[in-house]
Amino acid sequence: MPQFGGNDMEQIKMQNLSEEIIQKVIVNKQGDCILINVNDANLIDNYTDIIQWFNEKQKELDEKDKVFEEKYAGQKMVEKQEDGTIDVNVDMLKEYGTMRRDLFVEMCEKIEALLNNQNIVRKYFRACYEITEDFVPDEECIIDMVNSIGGVLETVFNMRTERISKKYNLNRAGRCAAKKRVGK
Repeated sequence: MPQFGGNDMEQIKMQNLSEEIIQKVIVNKQGDCILINVNDANLIDNYTDIIQWFNEKQKELDEKDKVFEEKYAGQKMVEKQEDGTIDVNVDMLKEYGTMRRDLFVEMCEKIEALLNNQNIVRKYFRACYEITEDFVPDEECIIDMVNSIGGVLETVFNMRTERISKKYNLNRAGRCAAKKRVGK
């Protein structure tokens, strides 16, 4: 009976090209990066799921805004008086800020999950976190980041499609088959 793993057996190494296809993406001026596995068939579905989730959350936020406006009808969060003093409706401002912050935190968690918790939010907004340790990106920041991720995904998948096309196009496959038939 043959023994496996012994010194007398010749080792054969597989050619694993999938590791070479993992894309390194630089996310800030300081050179921090993330890795995108373009071979992961779930990536596009997960990205589109996030976009759909964002759209649903936007509807939810619009509803919350309506309720908020009804609750505080005619009131202003911050108002300058004629004498120059500033009145702040602390309860109104706190409720509004908390409602939006909670949503933004949840959005960041979704983005992190998309890219396998590589700390992309902290890396992408590194300069902001260096100024404010507990920074929470707002809506504009998150939309910019999601659009940027979308652009990167489009680029890496176009590169992947081109690579696959060159590697497996029908003309090349036909030539290889013809060479084998001829014995070359």
